[in-house]
Amino acid sequence: WGVAKCSESGTSQVSIEHAAIQRSRNALSPELVHGMIAPFHYEQTQLGPVMLQPYHPPMSDGKLRFRMDCFRFQHPVLNWLRQVVAHTMGRADERQIKAQFGHPLHSLAADSAMSPEIHAACEIAIARLDSGAWQPRTCLMHSDFWAGNLLKNKSKGSQWPFVVIDWAGAQAAGYPFVDLLRVSSSLCVRRNALQREIDRYAQVVGGSSAA
Repeated sequence: WGVAKCSESGTSQVSIEHAAIQRSRNALSPELVHGMIAPFHYEQTQLGPVMLQPYHPPMSDGKLRFRMDCFRFQHPVLNWLRQVVAHTMGRADERQIKAQFGHPLHSLAADSAMSPEIHAACEIAIARLDSGAWQPRTCLMHSDFWAGNLLKNKSKGSQWPFVVIDWAGAQAAGYPFVDLLRVSSSLCVRRNALQREIDRYAQVVGGSSAA
């Protein structure tokens, strides 16, 4: 069984997603690739691009079964994601530092709606960024990594019980912690477990975390 995704001709969400899937898969190791959806056919037709991908069932609808799926997925999803970060991580270049770290931090520091604690944290980060004490890292980022984009993996031979779908917004040089926080919230990861995972991430990216 397969699932067809298609759209009208021209630049479309389907062609964007197919290109993003290919870029993301090329960036990962063979083992990590098995955690991603794998389209088995793509072509441009007169009516627009068509992409075919294998069918995998979604997480359960019922509240209790959904919570059970979340519990079953938590460890392997976080393990897979941590390995993705480690495998694709690189040091941000000067342009990325300015656009992805400097500008957002200055915007937050100037935002009167933010708390004094946020303002203070931004000022510290800006000072460390300007001095070179902080060397930001980037990695492959899904950008919409939550339970709704996780399916139950029915592929034979895969070590991962899930597959991740909807890669249209993926970025090759994204933020290491964004996907972690998003998916942890949607999978109901407990706070102490999330803190342990943040500590592991801090070791991977070469920093430290606050308890």
